[in-house]
Amino acid sequence: MTLLENIFFGNKLKLKDERCNNIFEAIGFNMADFFHKFLPNKPFDIAYTLYEDTWDGDSVLKLKLKDVKFI
Repeated sequence: MTLLENIFFGNKLKLKDERCNNIFEAIGFNMADFFHKFLPNKPFDIAYTLYEDTWDGDSVLKLKLKDVKFI
């Protein structure tokens, strides 16, 4: 999973995982403070819940971040 973007105005952290030709987006509200802790090749674990995001009739499974732990 890699850092995709940090949206400061919403205080959101957004991650994206592209392993195995699947893309999973993870979003963490009020987690923008984690942004500066992500470093290249530095592993981390995430705690999340799975949810279905529906927009304009299309549904996608996404991960809602609960916590990030740097190893």
